[in-house]
Amino acid sequence: MANQQKQQIAYIFDNYCRQNPHAVECSIYSS
Repeated sequence: MANQQKQQIAYIFDNYCRQNPHAVECSIYSS
């Protein structure tokens, strides 16, 4: 269950970063 939640968060975060590529969280995440 925890793994599924982690996947869902990663999916939402990835979606967020596609829409906000210069967000601080996304630059940390991508490097």
